[in-house]
Amino acid sequence: MTKQMLFGDLINKVIGGGWGEESYFEGSVPVSVIRGADFPAVRFGSFDSVPARWESRNKVEKRLLEPGDII
Repeated sequence: MTKQMLFGDLINKVIGGGWGEESYFEGSVPVSVIRGADFPAVRFGSFDSVPARWESRNKVEKRLLEPGDII
């Protein structure tokens, strides 16, 4: 038997958006921004449509995905 749970009970951290910048700025690193529209392709390993952006290293370190994360 499968145990049912509320989705909210599975979440321990929520990270809001942010799109980064189109161009390099001092202290920034390149990142890929996975949008909802990209989910179908990313699901199958295609990141071709995912935008490349620039974000501060500090913000990136706080938002890195880890195994088991739900996006």
